[in-house]
Order: sequence, then structure tokens, then C-alpha cells
Amino acid sequence: METSWRCLICMHCLPKRESVFTKVTNSNTRISTSPLSKIELIEQYKRDWIRSPIPISEFKFSQPRLRIRLLIMNPRVGVGVVVLNNEGKIVLGKRKGSHGAGTWAFPGGHLEFGESFEACAVREVLEETGLSIHDVRFLTATNDVMKAEGKHYITVYVGATVKEDNAQPQVSWTIRSCPRCLLTNSWFQILEPEKCDEWRWISWDDLRSWFNKQVQTEGMETSDAQPRLFIPLFNLFRQRPTFDPKKSYDSAQA
Repeated sequence: METSWRCLICMHCLPKRESVFTKVTNSNTRISTSPLSKIELIEQYKRDWIRSPIPISEFKFSQPRLRIRLLIMNPRVGVGVVVLNNEGKIVLGKRKGSHGAGTWAFPGGHLEFGESFEACAVREVLEETGLSIHDVRFLTATNDVMKAEGKHYITVYVGATVKEDNAQPQVSWTIRSCPRCLLTNSWFQILEPEKCDEWRWISWDDLRSWFNKQVQTEGMETSDAQPRLFIPLFNLFRQRPTFDPKKSYDSAQA
């Protein structure tokens, strides 16, 4: 059924003819120009638009081909892995080459389709550090909105232990260590140099002190020597202030 196409500016219908658009026709039938009629007509158009948006009403352009780009992304799921050693210390890496470059974070990554939290944790830790982990347990989660990057993540934190005693992250090309680590035989190594500058073992208390310093200097210019936490890790302290990975891991069921 053909319908008239009304102009909302002059409130007239154009001569009735086939438009260049599919299934749209025009008419020159004059309609009421009273203010009340105009308001009612506009309100009716609003209601019709809400009920029948273009994709649903099958309104299609004949030329050119319509392309739609997604401007708002849905939240994604990331998995952060708290890898614990026998001393209760955790693995921490300095990010490189992506959002959050220069900040410190746990090993981890995106949850793939159909993948469990546990499987994602084992895969990501092995790929990034070369460590084989087991006994993976759910710990907590954070809601991480990164406005500057236009990203939104739900970060699921899981805990795990390394399979081998005194195991250390591996590297394919270089080793970076501080004198203290050399004395304790704690070698910090890198498997993916394009993604990570450094790995190290650190206590939770030391990591919390990093967070406190970052809070104190938030919005201020700081030196590169001051460690800064990746937004999800920063939010872990802010959103879960009483969280302790060792206690949570010991009380969680595998």
C-alpha cells in the first residue's frame, strides 16, 4: 500500500511519485497547517518511529549501500590471575604495547568464547610467563570502565599456585633482574617482550603501598620511577578494600 510522504518543515505533501528510495512515495495533498495539527503530527511521528525503527520496518536505501558501524561496545570479560608462590608473593608484570602501557598488572587476558575462567587463567599465564599453574580458584571481580580508552571490562580475578617449586617466569630473549633478586635466585624473565617489559614477585603489602601512593598523587604529575597500577588492579583495591588474595585463596573452594 502506497502512502504519502509529508515534509515536517512546510507541512505539505510533495507530488505523489515513486521516490529513489524503496517503498517510499510522495503526494502533493495539502494538510492542515494549524499549530495544533503540526504538534499532533510530530508527536505521532515520534510514536511511530519508536514502534517501527528503520531496521524493523524494512526501510532500505536503494543507493548507496548502507553500512553501520558499532559506536558503543558492550562490556568484555577479562581474567586476572593471582599467581602465588610458597612465600605468599604474587607475580606482577609491567604492561607494554596496549592500553595501560607502563602500568603494573597481574598476568591474564580476554575470556574466549566457550572458555571457563580456569582454562583462561591456565592458558594466559603459560603464554605470558611460561609458568604452569594449577588449583585455580575464583576470588572476586571488579567493574572497570576505562573512559579514556572507550573500554569497559568486567575483570574476574582467580588465584592459582605454580606446579613446580621455585618456578620462575621464562623468557625467549633476555633476563631482567635486580641485585636482590639475583641473591635470592628469583629470576624475572619475559616471554612476550611486545606485551610486557618486566615480571617480578611482590608481596601484597608492597602492592598496597603502591596503590596508596597512587591515590595520594592522583591527578598530579609524577616521575616515571613511581609505579602505577593498571586500572582493573587499581579498582581491585578501591572496590574491594578488604580483599587479601592469600586469605581469599585459602578460603575458596577449588
